[in-house]
Amino acid sequence: MPIMIVFMGLTLLTNAKDCYDKGAKKDAIIFVGVAIFVYAVTAYNLISRFM
Repeated sequence: MPIMIVFMGLTLLTNAKDCYDKGAKKDAIIFVGVAIFVYAVTAYNLISRFM
């Protein structure tokens, strides 16, 4: 499951790059923020699982 979420975060970062290249900087910031949130939740779940 965490591998799927990592790839979802990579997809969000790819969408952010695409939006940034097209000039939609606000949309790119939103995608990056969501990707950071997804990675933070995933890291928290993995850390809490092993403690």
